[in-house]
Amino acid sequence: DVKDGASWYVLGNCLLSHFMATSSNPDDMAKAHKAYCQAEAHGEDHNPDLHFNKAIIAKYKADYEAAHAGFARAHSFDPSLQEATHEIRTVKLFLNYMADKLAFKGGLPTR
Repeated sequence: DVKDGASWYVLGNCLLSHFMATSSNPDDMAKAHKAYCQAEAHGEDHNPDLHFNKAIIAKYKADYEAAHAGFARAHSFDPSLQEATHEIRTVKLFLNYMADKLAFKGGLPTR
């Protein structure tokens, strides 16, 4: 059923797993993201794992703002989701690290 959010969510999980485990084809990751968006549009919008997985895709694509938002949303729906808390911290640390490197030109000596 194309209007069943749970089916879209399962399809997204299959596609993301396939991408991570075997294919490394960006099209598979894009298809997973589309499936998750369909799941969200069809009633799975309160599923913390859906938001976590979408955030994983965003992080993989280096869209750290979307990744942080997705991990935070997953955590808001399930505060016991330790992985989301860890990923929020990881994204923040990475962005702070990169901001520091940019501010100090990567630690390179001045001429």
